[in-house]
Amino acid sequence: MADIRVRSVSELAKAAYDLFGDFNVYRQIEQMNQLPDTRITESQFAQIIGRARMYQNMPFKVKKRFASIPINGFTGELCS
Repeated sequence: MADIRVRSVSELAKAAYDLFGDFNVYRQIEQMNQLPDTRITESQFAQIIGRARMYQNMPFKVKKRFASIPINGFTGELCS
């Protein structure tokens, strides 16, 4: 997702409307339904958690290159 920059309340309202309008609840539900079928090793799990924790210390410009994922209340990013 790109940054949203606005200069007025009306621009903010339009940006929020566009953001919520682009959300596809059916696609999100389908992705969540596929999670139980996902298997990873202990090593892969440790790598995901380690990268998500490293994200907090990355410069902002580097953070923008990675897709955001929520992890237990923390929206982290995974590095490839």
